Amino acid sequence: MTRTERHARLVAAARAAALAFFFLAGAFAAAAHFSGPAYPEDDAFITYRYAENLAAGNGLVYNPGQRVFGISSPLYALWLTGWKTVLPGAALPDLAVRMNFLFYLATGLGLLFLLRRLLRSLAAGAALAGLFLLRGDLLAASLGGMEPFFFTALIAFALWALFTSRFRAAAALAGVSVLVRPEGILLALVVLVAWLAASRARPAAVLAGLLLPALAWVAFGFAYYGNPVYHSIIAKARPLYPMPAGQAIMLILRSIASWSTGGLIPAAARPLLLVPGLVVFLLVLAGRVLLPRFRPQPRQPAAPDASLLLLLLLFFTLTNPLMFDWYYPPVTLLWFCVFAGGLPALAAWTGRRRLETAALVLLVLLAALPATRLFTRQVREHRPAFELPLDKEGYRLRVMTYRATAEWLNETVPPGTNLAAPEIGALGYYYRRGPVLDACGLVSPEALPYLPVPEDERSAPGTISLGFVRDLRPDVVVTMARYARRSLYPSPWFDSSYVLVAEMTLPRPLWGSPFVDVFFRADLVADE
Repeated sequence: MTRTERHARLVAAARAAALAFFFLAGAFAAAAHFSGPAYPEDDAFITYRYAENLAAGNGLVYNPGQRVFGISSPLYALWLTGWKTVLPGAALPDLAVRMNFLFYLATGLGLLFLLRRLLRSLAAGAALAGLFLLRGDLLAASLGGMEPFFFTALIAFALWALFTSRFRAAAALAGVSVLVRPEGILLALVVLVAWLAASRARPAAVLAGLLLPALAWVAFGFAYYGNPVYHSIIAKARPLYPMPAGQAIMLILRSIASWSTGGLIPAAARPLLLVPGLVVFLLVLAGRVLLPRFRPQPRQPAAPDASLLLLLLLFFTLTNPLMFDWYYPPVTLLWFCVFAGGLPALAAWTGRRRLETAALVLLVLLAALPATRLFTRQVREHRPAFELPLDKEGYRLRVMTYRATAEWLNETVPPGTNLAAPEIGALGYYYRRGPVLDACGLVSPEALPYLPVPEDERSAPGTISLGFVRDLRPDVVVTMARYARRSLYPSPWFDSSYVLVAEMTLPRPLWGSPFVDVFFRADLVADE
């Protein structure tokens, strides 16, 4: 056997092994979505209530009869409505969590296609994409029952379409992404610039793909809601969550610094080692942008993945949102692409073949460490193979108490009883006796005049305003102490106007409180 034949056999074996690993990782990820109880993020239940109302014929609304669009992913709401229509007997939170495996696996497959292009190696692409699927933080985000991997899958395939000069497909995917996450506008911009720089062919098809989904929503939004701008965006712009300047981007940069050093930096030391981690990332980013190993077209921008990552970082810098776990998957995906393209490019720039091989090994190690920590934690905590540690000190588990609270109220209060709360996710989804007033204003325009909550009342992002309760006088107020410690609880007016009727125990104390508190308006209690 010649050296060439032996090399070909080794390459074929490596491809087969890497592809087998990728499919095993996908099988594990799918099993994780179907194992154990579903504990979606509390915010996810807002989308579920929209989808359930639509499936029931009440329209795409939160409170029947009130046309307000308070979520930011109409296409994901339609996706869930479809499942609820096909499987009416299934619980929508379970459907959302279980069916997210499709988007999660699609993201992994899109990443495989991308990495195969960037690394010019199917084996390396499959191995890295498989390790991506085994990240505990990403699995936890997908199991949150929200839309991040719907959006991330569209990003992956749109970028792959760009790399293969499929501009119409890239435009269609980017256009659809705008209806999955508002940040899809940034993907559409990257696709538009890449098309203008490299092709400009078939302008009607490309522009239709980019613009028609958004235009369809604008027409529907004006006709049905009177405004195509999501009400959740309007509320957050008040601002709903006043945050220290630069907090969002600092949290993201700390995560990037940690990923860029394999997550080896202890949490306590990350602020000190932020600069070294970011220096590593910036070097790799420069290699990705300035030293491309793969350029789809002579005039096409060399690194649309890096461009999109930088646009996302700029977006989070300017908007400075309260960062939730489901905001991170697109950034993680793009970081993967930048490292996969930039690190080998830097090694190739030196002209040393061994450094290119070392760069690939380092890439695999950086991707493998988070997956390794997932499995070591499983062993250390004696968890079943597919049961992921999702409770996060009770953060996700609080939905159980909100559900119990809603079901208790359903048996206690008369029809038509309205309810106000700062967290309306699981509580609002399971409450059936009347309209729900959202103190954060996401679905309730009535709350906008009270945002932002006065600084002297704020005890946490999402605090319920005293003025909101005093002026609207809801029949029932449900809150945790975290959201009322400086607004409602110290108020003599609230103390005389509302009666604490129940303390619903949380699975474990959270944010300094063991309970969800339920208050009835005092005059209603007196009438009884």
